[in-house]
Amino acid sequence: MKCEICGKEFKHLGLHLNYKHKDISHKEYYDKYLKQEGEGFCFTCGMPVKFYDLSHGYQHYCNAKCELADKKIIEKAKTTYKERTGYEHNMYNPESKARVKNTTVEKYGGIGFASNILANKVLITYNNKHDTNITKCNMIVHEMPELEEQRKNTKIKNNNGKYISDEHLKKLIASSTSEENLKKRVNTRREKYGGRYISNKAYEKMQESPYKTYSYANMKLFNKDHKNLCICHCDICNNDYEIELRTLRTRHSAGHILCTICNPLEKQYSILEKELFEFIKNNYNKEILENDRNILENREIDIYLPELKIGFEFDGTFWHADPRFYKPDDLIKEQTAAQIWEKDEAKNKLAESLGIKLIRIKEYDWVNNQEEIKEYIKLLII
Repeated sequence: MKCEICGKEFKHLGLHLNYKHKDISHKEYYDKYLKQEGEGFCFTCGMPVKFYDLSHGYQHYCNAKCELADKKIIEKAKTTYKERTGYEHNMYNPESKARVKNTTVEKYGGIGFASNILANKVLITYNNKHDTNITKCNMIVHEMPELEEQRKNTKIKNNNGKYISDEHLKKLIASSTSEENLKKRVNTRREKYGGRYISNKAYEKMQESPYKTYSYANMKLFNKDHKNLCICHCDICNNDYEIELRTLRTRHSAGHILCTICNPLEKQYSILEKELFEFIKNNYNKEILENDRNILENREIDIYLPELKIGFEFDGTFWHADPRFYKPDDLIKEQTAAQIWEKDEAKNKLAESLGIKLIRIKEYDWVNNQEEIKEYIKLLII
């Protein structure tokens, strides 16, 4: 694809824009050079739609409802299904109908109300809901109009057609918001639970079995004496490791590798950053430095290849405030996105002054265009 700014041809235009034309976003570039007349609005309702990428441009519909409302889509689906199966719709296909029938028989022992299991379930639900004692499903049809009329008359008589009266509603609001009742609830909670919102018994039960809460960590042991410490099992290295619950939760929410053996506390790898490192390691057989702070005046380089003087930085969408998703004044952990960008740019200039080519791999690009980025990295290191 040709770059309209510098006039050169590129296989991966998106990567070229990321590294050579950082002042313009993909959407801005597309709007300026590639956007067609009428593009950017829903084909059905005319509302603005989201930008997809440089190859596909804007989405055609604002939501699934609009997409399904487009007769062209419905006709296309019918045509495609007919070409594949010879039928316009799934339910016209004898094979599909037989499959549905067999599934119903397996689940309920019959078809529709012919199934005793399904019929009994309907009867129990209906009788419980309406306080009746109906014994056959076909009786529901006869009983329903009479019961519905009775319920309507009761509502109209008692509450002017509402489920509860205005007077009762005012009492509920007053009782839930009055200062007296608020104090009463606080005192009751203190007496019952010692200040907690849950009882001591429930709290102890939660402490004894934290496995459900932290199931993602393969927890083996919870240290009751030191309540913030636990022992988990790692499926990657097949070892047990100790970790504080606070660190465990932080690592999980940030997408980091949980294990303190695979991912030592002083390094804090993210899973995606580890993927990038493993890819470079498998394709480059010379010296590789990780998280080095000696080259850029105590500023860390995630991955550095000394012989080629190339460094790789893995920029997480949140921690590096990807400009595609954040505005300059957005706050990220007590600093604005603009301040984060300034720090990254200062690091880039320092690397350039030392003759180091610093490549920034964006998390979004690694997740969505991984094969293209891998090809680009191979061109640099092989």
